[in-house]
Amino acid sequence: MKKYLIVLILFLLTINSYAQRRGSFIGWVTVGLKGAVGNSVFLNKNVMNDNQVAINYLSLSYNYGVKAGVRFNEALGIYYEFMPGYFSTEYSLMSPDKYDKTINFKTSEHLFVIRAISTTGAWFEIGPKFTSAKDLTINNTTDGSYNDINDNLTNLSYTSLSAGFGFSAYISDNATINIGARVGYSFTDFVNDNTHQIVSDGKYIPVYDSYEKSNPFTLQVTAEFTYDIAFFGKASCGAKRIIFFQ
Repeated sequence: MKKYLIVLILFLLTINSYAQRRGSFIGWVTVGLKGAVGNSVFLNKNVMNDNQVAINYLSLSYNYGVKAGVRFNEALGIYYEFMPGYFSTEYSLMSPDKYDKTINFKTSEHLFVIRAISTTGAWFEIGPKFTSAKDLTINNTTDGSYNDINDNLTNLSYTSLSAGFGFSAYISDNATINIGARVGYSFTDFVNDNTHQIVSDGKYIPVYDSYEKSNPFTLQVTAEFTYDIAFFGKASCGAKRIIFFQ
């Protein structure tokens, strides 16, 4: 929680600095609902090059939640998003017998993004994403009792870089519907012991020349509805004010 507060404070300082540089600062307070669906996978060079493992790169991921932030003079926005969701990766292993493996867990994600907006309604955004994983589950389609990755072998909190782009499909005086795409790449190794392979389970025990990280990755289509709930600015006399729309 402390790191989320630090990022939020930095965002607020950015807002204040931007406001002070403008003689007549004008902006909107925005809230919204958001959803995302796409794929998820652990990017691991060893596993990706292993001819005994087939990765399903279209394994399901989804998120849904709320967002809030400020938008400056139509050109720039700074937002916080809370997006719970689901992450999964499916593998087909060929040795010693063919069987399927699925790794999945629920996620709680906090995003802080800066969005640049063009006059046509197209936009690009980038920022950090902090993920907490829970309810880690491993499913195998083969009988037997053998070791697998578990909570003790994994980093259940990891940080990603999130970037996205899109356009405004609908714009009114206060409401906007945005459609876009978003990619998330984590620099954190999901496996925390630097020796265990993400597909190693006691039945299939791969031997690689060196250890490689397993980095969570998602590519999703996004849809959001936002609504401007208030107007704020600084008059020429220096007085600051915020006005909520009726």
